[in-house]
Amino acid sequence: MSRPGNTRQSGFTLIELMVTIGVVAILAALAAPSFQSQIANYRAKNDAVSIAAFIQEIRSKALETRRSVTLSYDANQKMIFWDCNADGARSAASVNSCSPIGPEPFYRVENSDVLSNASAATDYNFVFDSRGVLNQTPITVSIKSTSGSASKSYSVTVERTGKTLVVS
Repeated sequence: MSRPGNTRQSGFTLIELMVTIGVVAILAALAAPSFQSQIANYRAKNDAVSIAAFIQEIRSKALETRRSVTLSYDANQKMIFWDCNADGARSAASVNSCSPIGPEPFYRVENSDVLSNASAATDYNFVFDSRGVLNQTPITVSIKSTSGSASKSYSVTVERTGKTLVVS
């Protein structure tokens, strides 16, 4: 038989729960900026790898069709595209000149800044000839995350032979 004044209750008090929630909230607030810069750096790396793959796809189109292929970057639209008529613009005329080969592919850079040869973000283009060889000196395109305090840069280097490298 239990006595009325001798009952034990187990559990946490409201104050203990509030202190625990407060400590967890402080730790989450301290960790959030680190996660944001990690996500920004991951997105920049993803853009760099995607740009390198896109460049290789365009090079393979040059080899497949035995035609010169121009790759252009539009800084305003943050887009790298296959410029079929080499006019530096992604236009209906450019798309129509691609017709025997297929639709004009493009890659939109959503999360990063793209800098050609480590200069300011400007429009640029480069050409693969019908043998898949770059018609100019090797090109380095830098990709830098647009957010995060500790942003990281990646470089996509296209060698004259068409080989593409991604370096952090």
